Amino acid sequence: MPEPIDLGGIAHPVLLPDGRALIIGGFSDFRTGVPPANGVVYDPLKNSWAKTAPMPVPLDFFAATPLRDGRILVAGGATDAFGRGVPVAEAEIYDSAADVWAPAAPMHEARDWEVAVPLPSGDVLVAGGARYYGPATADAEIYQPGRDRWISVAPMEFARYGHSAVLLPDGRVLIVGGTDQDSGSPVAPPFSEVFTEGDDLIDRAPPTITCDPPQAGWQPDDAVVPCAAADDGSGLASPADATFSLSTAVPDGGRGRSRPDRIAPDL
Repeated sequence: MPEPIDLGGIAHPVLLPDGRALIIGGFSDFRTGVPPANGVVYDPLKNSWAKTAPMPVPLDFFAATPLRDGRILVAGGATDAFGRGVPVAEAEIYDSAADVWAPAAPMHEARDWEVAVPLPSGDVLVAGGARYYGPATADAEIYQPGRDRWISVAPMEFARYGHSAVLLPDGRVLIVGGTDQDSGSPVAPPFSEVFTEGDDLIDRAPPTITCDPPQAGWQPDDAVVPCAAADDGSGLASPADATFSLSTAVPDGGRGRSRPDRIAPDL
């Protein structure tokens, strides 16, 4: 096998839809303290390596995960400082067909040494990781590629970084191992846990619906009052997901009492 281009000590391999392997990032260059931005692709049919477009931001200790459409999600990681750099919340998506990188919505929390697992729904679970010179985090969030947004979900029972995760045949995610604090204390069995998608995706703060005031007096026909929805920022309920209208039916051409007909979210 030909020798690959040097990417550093801890590079991240990801299998592409066409059977090639993408290798990106790596451990910091000890001469500069900056991770490499280079990327390469290994073609097993040709037994050859080829350069790819470099990462927009050089990173190490990030999570790289294939999406259902074949693109690669890269989230989190550290920027510099000899492997103990500053964690980031930014995310990027690599399109191997076009050999281009594009920005994605950032995570809610900056982290490195996290795990990322594609879920049966096509979304991606990111869990755990380390904060900058601080303890591990138990926080978890889900990336929705179709909407380019992150949703916070229930945290893990145990904060950890450097752990492992695998998708089980029934769609749950098993998380094991890792360390729980900056000193590197191990998280050992029985401190494994299982995540089930959808268990806590309950919209506890739906959008607030505000409608314009109706016209004064009786109207000869049904009146449609425009309404707007405002989100609290949770990401669990988006105004873009629904349209709302308040229809008031006025019987007999305005004779009699009006009644509110519906407030209808079209999900």
